[in-house]
Amino acid sequence: GANGYSGQLIVEEALRRGADIVITGRVADPSLFLAPMMHSFGWRADDWARLGAGSGLGHLLECGAQVTGGF
Repeated sequence: GANGYSGQLIVEEALRRGADIVITGRVADPSLFLAPMMHSFGWRADDWARLGAGSGLGHLLECGAQVTGGF
C-alpha cells in the first residue's frame, strides 16, 4: 500500500480562515505542531530556517515517548 500525507500548509490555512478544529486525513507528524507555530508566529511558507526548526521540534514533541525511551 501507499499512504499520502498532507503537510502543515493545509492545517495552517484552516487556522488562518478561523477554524477552531481541523479535521483532515493523514497529516505528517510534525505538521500537527508546525502549522500552529506558523499561524501563531506568522512564519512564511518559504522561511526555511524556521520551518526546519519547527519540523524538528514538532517531530520531537509528537514522538516524545519514543525519544525518551518509552514504548
